[in-house]
Amino acid sequence: MLPNEDFSSLEEKIGYEFQDKKLLLQALTHSSFSNEQKINKHPNYERLEFLGDAVLELISSQFFFEHYPEWKEGQLTRVRSSMVCEPALAYCARDISLQKYDSYATAKNALENGNGAAWANDNTEVIAFAKQNSGYTVGIPSLGSQDTIAPAVSKGNTTLLDWINDEIKSLGEESFFHKDYEETLVDTYGLDYEDELVVEGGETNA
Repeated sequence: MLPNEDFSSLEEKIGYEFQDKKLLLQALTHSSFSNEQKINKHPNYERLEFLGDAVLELISSQFFFEHYPEWKEGQLTRVRSSMVCEPALAYCARDISLQKYDSYATAKNALENGNGAAWANDNTEVIAFAKQNSGYTVGIPSLGSQDTIAPAVSKGNTTLLDWINDEIKSLGEESFFHKDYEETLVDTYGLDYEDELVVEGGETNA
């Protein structure tokens, strides 16, 4: 189980204290980790997700029904669907840094049961460590096809190239990527390495 202070910080963010901490741990346990356990399998979040979706639909339905009496059924349904869906809930999860607690739960269990010797919550970190330290093997050789990882411009397409470079320059001038880092990733990686991890500006060649 996670240390109490980890639970407390999450509970403080959401404004609710769980009476049964095991339910919170279950909610933070991914099915991929649970399925890997041969003995003493940990319950994962999937059943709670089923129940939670229904509760969110009920609460949001009541809210929209009471606050928007002029809306018809179709509009109520569309708005509710846009609120109780993966993108909207993912946004809320980022707002309370939920990934951080999910990683802690998985890592803590893996370290305790001997399945893991170290922890990293980003595939880029895992691959980088394996490449820099001989004798380590990881299950994924790369982050994917290079054709889809980076944007590319066909040779001779100066119109698109100039547009991309102008966009990169414009985003750099407003520190777009630093702002995005501070809004989404600073809780995980901290401020000490921001300038090393975030690249602004630059120019691409074709």
